[in-house]
Amino acid sequence: MAGPRPESKDDFLQKLGEKVSDSQHADFTIVNCGLEYKVHKLVLGLHSNYFDRLFKSRFMEARHNRVVLEEDPKMAVKYMIDYFYKFDYEVDVSDVPFDYELWVSSHDQSYRSDLISRIASDDVSKPPYAALESALEAHAFVYTLADKYDIPNLKVLAKEKFRDEAFYCTGSLETLHLFLKIVPFVYEHTAPGETGLRSCIVEAWREKADWVNGDLGDQNLRDLIERLPDLGTDLFTSMVEVHQPPSKTGGWRARRRGQPTGTSMRGGLVNSRGYLRP
Repeated sequence: MAGPRPESKDDFLQKLGEKVSDSQHADFTIVNCGLEYKVHKLVLGLHSNYFDRLFKSRFMEARHNRVVLEEDPKMAVKYMIDYFYKFDYEVDVSDVPFDYELWVSSHDQSYRSDLISRIASDDVSKPPYAALESALEAHAFVYTLADKYDIPNLKVLAKEKFRDEAFYCTGSLETLHLFLKIVPFVYEHTAPGETGLRSCIVEAWREKADWVNGDLGDQNLRDLIERLPDLGTDLFTSMVEVHQPPSKTGGWRARRRGQPTGTSMRGGLVNSRGYLRP
């Protein structure tokens, strides 16, 4: 009679995933927005350098085996904990309520124009318990949380999900405003050297430059770049790189600082002299 099948890595990961809702043997508590998550130090320490250092410290949280994450978005914390045990997280349809603005803007052009014009000036800060507006926003929140708590692999995963969702949102007029609304959050909540999500925005924007710029309009585009100078720099640099003329040696010539491209970027941000469109 054959003996029991040896346990595989997949079996172990499945059992680990089941522990996310099982408080047995839990030795640490994460509190966020009135919810308590019973977790395991070993699991958190393996994923997060922040928590690993915390558990080895003499801080009050380490002594009392409890930490309160007051300022972090409710759903992002949930996804982070899901990742700790499942090496993945999923944004469920029920996590994102019906988008009234999306429905109205697809039927009322004047409402849409007002919605787009507010993007360049609206305050993007939200209370931690606020409902998600889109899956794109969820991935941006998870990325910033992974950066904050030093979870490298979650940052990689969140960036991949964010990029895919960004391209999805720029692929339709009905979802384009979700992409535009997340741009200020990303540029105001990530450091200039933290290019992960910024590069995804620039890539998706460049792919649909005619569409994105046309929906924004000249004035809103100028207002947005005035508010987010790094965005203007990133878009300009990206589009210049794409439109570099070939050098005599057969390669692509690096553009010198201050040198106009001599190339018209139709639908882009740059005119034939290499300067931002007015």
